[in-house]
This record gives sequence, C-alpha cells and structure tokens, in this order.
Amino acid sequence: MNMDENSMDYVHLTDDKLLGSYSWKGGLGLLNIILIGISNELPEHDDKYELHRLLSTLLSMELSVDEKLGIMENEYNIQ
Repeated sequence: MNMDENSMDYVHLTDDKLLGSYSWKGGLGLLNIILIGISNELPEHDDKYELHRLLSTLLSMELSVDEKLGIMENEYNIQ
C-alpha cells in the first residue's frame, strides 16, 4: 500500500451498554491497537515525526546502510 502521508491512529474498546447493565469482569484497556502509516518519503526531522522517521529509516529501500546508520546514530543515539 502506498501512503501519501504519515499517520497514526489509536483504536480502543469502549463499553457501550446496549441491553442491560451487567458489569463484565476484566479491563477494556487490555486490548489496544495502534495503526501507524508510513509514507513513501522520509519525513523531516521533527519531534512529531520522530517514530515515523525512525521506522522509515529502518525500512527504507532508498537509503544506503551508511545513511541509515548515520541517521540512527546522529538523531536517535543508537550505536
């Protein structure tokens, strides 16, 4: 899938009482889904794109190994 922009969604469960008022055991916070969309372009170096930039760097087919290592070391302090 080609993405035109970086994105992130937070999908979580809610307890909407449709019939009755029984309180089910367990926590709704146990199942959380985070969807992360990565565009085809490496995002700019910006705090709001920090995760997207790291993932784009790691998964890039365009960057050389040296470019990837440089970004990881200089921007994320990953040796």
